Amino acid sequence: MDFIEALGEGGHSYVWKVKINGSLYALKMFKYFDPSDLIDLLETTPEEVPCDSEDILNYFDPFNNECRAYGRLKELGREDLAVQCYGYMILDKSDEKVLAKKGITRWYGEDCWYPDNPGHDPSQPVPERGPIRALVKEYVERTTSFEPKDVPRMHRELRALHRGGILHRDIKKDNYINSKFLDLSNSWTMPHVMLDLRSRFRPKREIYHRTFTEWAEFDHMISGYDYRERNDVWCRALPNIGYRRKLRRPNERYRGGIERAWSKAQPAHYKESAKFVQRETAFRWL
Repeated sequence: MDFIEALGEGGHSYVWKVKINGSLYALKMFKYFDPSDLIDLLETTPEEVPCDSEDILNYFDPFNNECRAYGRLKELGREDLAVQCYGYMILDKSDEKVLAKKGITRWYGEDCWYPDNPGHDPSQPVPERGPIRALVKEYVERTTSFEPKDVPRMHRELRALHRGGILHRDIKKDNYINSKFLDLSNSWTMPHVMLDLRSRFRPKREIYHRTFTEWAEFDHMISGYDYRERNDVWCRALPNIGYRRKLRRPNERYRGGIERAWSKAQPAHYKESAKFVQRETAFRWL
């Protein structure tokens, strides 16, 4: 494998353009997260955490998040929603040495584990990390995040993602490439402790509101695009409730809250939906 050039870096990973067996790919290499780094995502006190360390990694580790999301897209036959992912690979020590020569040495997701960070606590032992995990993705030349003509389809595809039991959790322009989802490392895929309506660990209204917030982020992204690019894109995910109230008398649907209007496309309803039957097909790993 030849490392050609860096494509980007985020809080979860490094992305490099690589050549494998003569073909170009985008290799997304994930940083290591200790369960103690992720426990805050449960939004509760340590005493009330409903799962053990292994489950915390399964539910919240960025590598696992992206694998579970791609696995669900494979099950649903909707791999077209995101940039193609061919599987995962484990980097060996020789790969790490090559990356170290290129200046890539920080493999912990939280900077607190590094002595040069102000928040470093020398009394805390640095957790032992395993080998570097990576996803092999299609290499796509970024021409644009999306075009105005793509927005109605993007709206339908975000709804398809939700109906498939996936909450993206990071809707923004940079996470699209040529109108497809690029990054799924923040996503939660059903079954998930934070989306479980039966366990009552999180209130039902809070779970529904997460989806509403995602639609609001989608609209905010489109509004920002309109402002920067001086385009008028009229497709929006959420209705303008204030404007509707001026046109007609309030009815029960809107008095009950805007979230209720979108409850039919809730990731938390995935198991209850007859439209998506989970197949016994697995995501194909390299």
